Amino acid sequence: MKGLLVLVCSVFVFISGAAFAQDKMDTLKESKHIPAFVFYTLKDSSIFTKDSLQSNTPLLFIYFNSECDHCQYETKQIVEYIKYFKGIQIVMVSREPQSAIIAFREKYHLVNLPITVLQDGANKMHDYFDFSYIPLIRQYDRKGTLIGAYSENAHILDLLGNFDEHR
Repeated sequence: MKGLLVLVCSVFVFISGAAFAQDKMDTLKESKHIPAFVFYTLKDSSIFTKDSLQSNTPLLFIYFNSECDHCQYETKQIVEYIKYFKGIQIVMVSREPQSAIIAFREKYHLVNLPITVLQDGANKMHDYFDFSYIPLIRQYDRKGTLIGAYSENAHILDLLGNFDEHR
């Protein structure tokens, strides 16, 4: 009887895990290309859309919160390895008030780096991406096709490796 219970529980866990993995894959299938989005610049709150991105350039897209430990860690890693992101557009977006985003940008010296920091002023991020954790990290090749998707931390070497694979 105990063996049967263990078997039933194991099957349930396996099926649940498979269903979760499939849900994740379905989500990624829905987001195969850069979505049409509207965010706002910090300088003058002008509109920044998909058309504002550099054309024919790989993109590293990060949705963050300035108080999130994982977001801070990821930002430190990108800053430390910024020279390896040459030729890749980096866009970071937060829904926080501009003052918090600007303080974060200054704390990590992002203003001096080739990183675009934006505000999701209308809180529409969930309209563009399906996620539960931050930082949300998406990588797109030069054609705008998704090549990497992460929630929470992504290892910096994985990010760089994905871009190298798809150049």
